[in-house]
Amino acid sequence: MRPVNVDAVKDLIRLCVTNTASIHVVTSGAIRIYDESMPPIDGSDGYVASKWAAERILQNAASSLGLEVHIHRPLPVPFEGGGRHPAWSDVVSAQIVIVKEELINIVRAMGKRPDFASFSGYIDVAPVIEVANSMVEYCIKQKACEVGADVTEYEGQIRLYVEDFASLIMGDEELRGLQSMNPLFWFAEAKKAGLGQLVMAQRLVMHVKGDEVVARR
Repeated sequence: MRPVNVDAVKDLIRLCVTNTASIHVVTSGAIRIYDESMPPIDGSDGYVASKWAAERILQNAASSLGLEVHIHRPLPVPFEGGGRHPAWSDVVSAQIVIVKEELINIVRAMGKRPDFASFSGYIDVAPVIEVANSMVEYCIKQKACEVGADVTEYEGQIRLYVEDFASLIMGDEELRGLQSMNPLFWFAEAKKAGLGQLVMAQRLVMHVKGDEVVARR
């Protein structure tokens, strides 16, 4: 993840040092778990570690070089009391149904399904168009940062549990018979196929021979 999330940020800084352009970078709300510590350097939390490093580099550039830096952080769905289900309204419950239908339509359009057989966990999403509009509105109304980098956060709206999505697929004979693929790769292809949801956060756990591998963002 270093070339995409770290080296690219360094290149942006080099470009902006020579002009007055401000820097806008999307990171990850998952870095907040390392507010009081450093992420592991062994690659076990590579995505989050690379986003953490990118934010530190941006903050240093803002303070030492006087660059105008704006960090945009997608966040998980806000929960009350840490429980499985937040205080969802009927409107949000309806949105969950719509998102599930959209995912099933993407499965049909792709002719491939995510294989959740060895996975558990969840994915938090929000409509791409809403998040994009919020970012554009921020950019239009932005003010110069007085000190350091400015951080703006965007909350996820819908939490999709792996077992719920998997049961929808496996309960449909047509979908069950489609070619299966790793869920992480499937979601990457689903974005290209027109998925209208932005992944705001995730915690996918892959169970392999008694061990757990966590993909977090």
